[in-house]
Amino acid sequence: MRLVYFVKVSFVAVASLVYACGVSDSGHPGSEASGSGAGGTAGAGGAPGSGTDGGSNTGSSGGASEGGPSGSGGTANSGGSTASSGATGADGSASGSDGPMGSSGSGGATSPSTLPGDVAEAAGTPFVAAHALTRALFASYNGPLFRALRVSDKQEKDIGVVAAGGLADLTALSSFCSGTSCKVAALYDQTGNGNDMRRADTAATRPCDLMDLAYWQMSDGTNVPIALEHGWESNLLWKSTSQCLRNRDKTKNIPKGAQPQTQYAIFHGKYVNGNCCFDYGNTETGIRDDGVGSMGALTFTTMNFWSKGTGNGPWPMMDWENGVYAGNIAKCNSGAGDTDCTATGENPNASVSYDIATIFSKDNGVDHWQLKSGNAKTGPLSVNIDLSALPKGYSPLKLEGGLSLGEGGAGDSGGSGGFSEGGVIVGETTDTTDTAIQTSIISVYGE
Repeated sequence: MRLVYFVKVSFVAVASLVYACGVSDSGHPGSEASGSGAGGTAGAGGAPGSGTDGGSNTGSSGGASEGGPSGSGGTANSGGSTASSGATGADGSASGSDGPMGSSGSGGATSPSTLPGDVAEAAGTPFVAAHALTRALFASYNGPLFRALRVSDKQEKDIGVVAAGGLADLTALSSFCSGTSCKVAALYDQTGNGNDMRRADTAATRPCDLMDLAYWQMSDGTNVPIALEHGWESNLLWKSTSQCLRNRDKTKNIPKGAQPQTQYAIFHGKYVNGNCCFDYGNTETGIRDDGVGSMGALTFTTMNFWSKGTGNGPWPMMDWENGVYAGNIAKCNSGAGDTDCTATGENPNASVSYDIATIFSKDNGVDHWQLKSGNAKTGPLSVNIDLSALPKGYSPLKLEGGLSLGEGGAGDSGGSGGFSEGGVIVGETTDTTDTAIQTSIISVYGE
């Protein structure tokens, strides 16, 4: 936008803490069956079933870390249901002969993954971009999450997960960044579409600086990485250069035109400001303003230049280009698109005061859009707005399918924020899918 952020999975702290990676338990054997004839030897029990433990999304608990709770960090969704026991051996004969062996217990079924990418795909609304500094978003993902650049010597290192479907390797990150600070040089896409975001690409005509690698402290004292753009500080309210990550012209399968989409992100309330624009998601393919509806990116902000919600914010909002919208009402004479306006541009979109917030947006590209929010630590999502029309003049959308984090469509540099994870999804997700994703988020970031 051009101007005219169950079970709790614990991390183990950086530096002196020990990171214990749990693995799933092996399958329980079928119970021993004891059928004995009168005076005969008992029939032997059924052979062990091959199933794995059920009911757990994470591996078994690791050893206790110094100063914190037990580490977990195992592969997500490894458990199947407990194998059934073998059938009881038949009675021995009256003369005391041995009873026959019981039949083998059946194998356990594998539990479906509860990680966001797997949940959405199972519901028929697949992720086409998935970015996270904290964890894998798919049970099978075992690649890098992000690339850290060490400020002291400009060396770079990919930081991955401790196991497939698991959590960020904080030990590797702590070792690499020890004694200095680090930047985020890349956010890797976990979907297989190659929608990685970096500082610049071939379409970049307005360069941006790398985002800072900062940390958010969980309730157990563990510091987990976030991508941070400065600008909430009083001396940095207006910056000439944004801190951003981009992939404007090399994306694959990002929604275009009026194709329906859902986006979610975890933003940090401490770092928001009221300037344009700390966006995440679908944007123009070049660093330019291509007019109303040419982008549809999610943001979390106190910005009230084009429109606002109730109270003082921050609010979940959408950058549709030529306007950042808290609803369909814009502020008159703000330069927003040809849409309905009032003197304040206020919409019935409630302020969100959480320290760490889950934000969802969805639209069908023509006549529906919705914003949701929730506490990433606990509780359900709430609907901030749910409208049966796009802002006047924006339908149908003309999405171009670029990607960026930390800037507006034209490279606008005024925004600030903190980002932990997010994704772009083809289609409008159901409430059931949204709830499942929020449940997965709480399992990691919750208290």
